[in-house]
Amino acid sequence: MLTRSQRLDLLASCVPLAIVLGLVGGYVVTALIGTVPHPPALIYAVLAAVLALVVYQAVQIIRDLASGVALVEEDLLINAWKASGPSSDFYAKFERLGTLSLKHRAEHLPSPRTRYLVTYSPASKTAWSLVPTGEAIV
Repeated sequence: MLTRSQRLDLLASCVPLAIVLGLVGGYVVTALIGTVPHPPALIYAVLAAVLALVVYQAVQIIRDLASGVALVEEDLLINAWKASGPSSDFYAKFERLGTLSLKHRAEHLPSPRTRYLVTYSPASKTAWSLVPTGEAIV
C-alpha cells in the first residue's frame, strides 16, 4: 500500500503538470477567440506535443494513485546519478526495472553493482526506498 506521504508526493508532482496544462490551454483558448494574434501552425504543433507529454505524465501518476500499491522487487543497481542543473532530483538505473526516479533524499548516492530491495510505483517509475541486500556484484 502507498503511504499517505507517498500519495501526497505523487499529488504534489501533478502541480507543475497542472500549471503547464493551464498555461498552454489558456494560450490556445485566447488565440482561438482572437484575443492574441494567431501564431504560426508550428507553434500549435509544439503546444500539442507539450500537452501530450504533460497528459501522459499525469495519467501515469493517476494510475499509481488509483492502484494504491507500491511493488517491492530485488534488482541490481547499474548506475545512480543526480540530475544536472538546479534540480535536486536523483535517478537510478536498474538491471530489470530500468530507470527510476528516487524519492528518498540520500546524503550520498546508492552504490552501483549492488543488489537492492526496491519499493517502487510502476507507472510513474518512482522508487520510494532502496534497501541493500548485502550482495555486491563485481
